[in-house]
Amino acid sequence: MSQNPKGANVRDENDLTREVVGYLRTMGFEAEFDATVGGHADVVVKFGDYQWIGEAKIFTNVPWLYKGYLQLLTRYSTGMVNQDRGGMLIYIKTGNCPEKMADWQKRLGEYVNKKVGSGAIINALNNPALAFESTQKHRRSGRDYQVIHMPFLLTWDPAV
Repeated sequence: MSQNPKGANVRDENDLTREVVGYLRTMGFEAEFDATVGGHADVVVKFGDYQWIGEAKIFTNVPWLYKGYLQLLTRYSTGMVNQDRGGMLIYIKTGNCPEKMADWQKRLGEYVNKKVGSGAIINALNNPALAFESTQKHRRSGRDYQVIHMPFLLTWDPAV
């Protein structure tokens, strides 16, 4: 999608997420879009008893991303063994992706919420580029829950 931002930039969150699920299925994963798992989870990937849940958001602002993060951490996931990892699919359609991801990473580490407690512990990743991982205690299970925050660079701003 990042290689064709002109086409992807005009699509909505659901269309973009359906495409991601299609890619996952092509790679052999059992993946569902908008599956009912504690609510309407955007992406659910299963492999045996392992389950990974992804929440997709178009980056409009940091509080909007945080809302999705809380959905993932408090509603969709159980945090139990083999269900203790998830992801944020962040569609960036405007602006500077490195700056937006850096701001999101910084603010996520600072957020304190009555449901999930103190800010997440942030771990930098070398691959994929601009992504990072966060770890936070899961509200229901009390176990560490890891989330990969993966940007999709969809900015289409051709020089005139």
